[in-house]
Amino acid sequence: MNGINRATVYGFSLWEFEVFGPCTTPTPTPTATGAYPSWARGVSYAVGQRVSYGGRDYQCRQAHTSQPDWTPAAAPALWLEV
Repeated sequence: MNGINRATVYGFSLWEFEVFGPCTTPTPTPTATGAYPSWARGVSYAVGQRVSYGGRDYQCRQAHTSQPDWTPAAAPALWLEV
């Protein structure tokens, strides 16, 4: 997204945002070497739920359904390393 004019002094408001085309970066394969179940895409995670990814353990900060690029290592707004 490249914003040109802000609607307010606080920033941009998006009502809908669509992206078309293939993903250019492949999603890394999750590895379950930690103490919790392995992170997986397409899974609904609740606040406080814990997963393992890349040999590290993470706790969910915000309820969400995981997307390919929202790995715990790449989405610190969603995951806290524990």
